[in-house]
Parts: sequence; C-alpha cells; structure tokens
Amino acid sequence: MDVNGISLFGRKVGWVYVWIAASLAVLAVNATVAVLFPEAYYDFLTRYVSSDGQIDEQPILLRTSYSLVELLLVIILAPRLWDTWATKDRRTTLLTWGPVLLLLIPSLFFRATQVEDGFFEWFTFWAAFAAGLIFLARGLGKGSLLLLMFAAVWLVFGFEEISWGQRVIGWETPESLEALNYQNETNLHNVLNPILVYAWPLALLGLWLGLTYWTKTISRFLPGRVGSDLKRVARAARDYGFVDIPLFLAIVFPLRADYTEQCLALFGFYLALGAWKNVGKDAEAADDPAAETAEGAAATA
Repeated sequence: MDVNGISLFGRKVGWVYVWIAASLAVLAVNATVAVLFPEAYYDFLTRYVSSDGQIDEQPILLRTSYSLVELLLVIILAPRLWDTWATKDRRTTLLTWGPVLLLLIPSLFFRATQVEDGFFEWFTFWAAFAAGLIFLARGLGKGSLLLLMFAAVWLVFGFEEISWGQRVIGWETPESLEALNYQNETNLHNVLNPILVYAWPLALLGLWLGLTYWTKTISRFLPGRVGSDLKRVARAARDYGFVDIPLFLAIVFPLRADYTEQCLALFGFYLALGAWKNVGKDAEAADDPAAETAEGAAATA
C-alpha cells in the first residue's frame, strides 16, 4: 500500500485529498438524510448510536458530521501504519504502539479508566509529568526554546489532569471558578468542556500535521534555532514510528476521551525521549533531506 496516495485515472492522488473528497460526500449524504427523513434519522441515532437512548441538545447534525469526518481519518492512518510496520524497526514499533493499544483494552471493558484519582488518571499525570521534566532538562541544557515550550504544555496538561493537586491537598474550589467549572474542580479544561469536544481532535490533528506534512512549512516561519529543533523532534517521531499516534487519537477521541488523554501523555513521553536524543546534535543531523522530500511528496501528491 502506497503511503503517499493512490492512482486514479492515471494520476496520483494523495490520501489527504481522498479523505477530503470522502468527507464531503459523507457530509452531503448525512445532511440530505437528516433533512429529508428527520424522524428516521433521529430514531436511528437514538436506537443505535446514543449510549443512553437520548439525543442531547447540541446541534446533532453538526455533531454527527464532525464525528463521521473524524472516523474517515482512517483513510489517511491505515496506509501510514502499514508503511510504518513495513519499513521501520518492528521492535521499536511494538515498544511505542504496544502500550497505546494495550491501554485501549481497559478503556473498552472497564470503568476503572474513568475513576477520579484512580490508577489511570495518575498514570496520565506521571507520564505527562515525566515528559515535561525531560523536555525541561533538555531545553535548559541545550538552550532550546521549542523544548521549553513543549515542557510547559505537558506539565500544564499533567497538572490539569489532577486539578493541580486539589484532591491531594484538599483545598476548596474558589466560588468564582466553581460556578464555571462543570465538575467543581480547580482546573481550566472542565470550564471549556463544550469547546473541547471539538478542539481536542483539531489540536491532535494539528500536532500530527506539525510533525509530518507541515514540518518544513512551519519551520520557515520560526526563528532559525526553533525551526531546526522542530525538524529534529519530528524526525525522531518518524524514525521511531510513533509520529501517527496523534492522528489515531484524533479518531478515537469522540469514543474514548479518557483513553485519549492517557495516550497523549504517553506520546509526550515518547516525544521527549526522541527530543533528548536528537536535539542538540551536531549540524550534520539537523535536517534529514530524504525524510523532508518524502513528506513533501506525500503532501503535494
């Protein structure tokens, strides 16, 4: 399977464009059915899609369309995973993807993954915290602004997961924040819950694009050292076969939000280890022309 695309009518079409075309077709069909057969449409969603037999008050057409488009990202993910398995070191691939897939098992069959202050919530915190510390240490040691920014992102993510230690220390949520927070906790992400339903997958997709198709383009708009470090971090993610984890998480987020958080923390840990290895190398390892050429071909195919 060609990771860059397929041949249609004698022309090479990239998987990204196949996904766009398929998404537009699905959106058109979804909207048409919802408008022409509203009772059957809502009945189907209530019976076979909603977990509690109820359809919430959110714009259901927007929500279903968004979810379908996300699922169609499999069109892009499948050939890339096949290419990773076929071309990368399989032991490394199993070491990085294995824990991600193993974490899916308890998420599917046990409610323990959703328990506040349970094992899986603390796993998310410690993985994100370790990632943040590695980014911080390497960023300070090599004077890398990019790694310091990554450190801030994953440390904030980790502490947000445990509400900044609120239940450990035992302080009360300030009244001003309690009125806005959906779980009455000292954190920001539960204030933004309605937005995060859509923002999480978009952020994950943006992270994936920044480490794959858009790496070279983004680096052009960044200060020299920051752009160079981005290329090195992206190269590590590609070389060790875990660069497509954010794309996978963007697909599963609507189904398993807690699982997505656990795996994002784990991805940050992988990325931090890759950054520790690649950032700060000599100039000869700064760029990977072959990798950039391959990514460019995939983006423009």
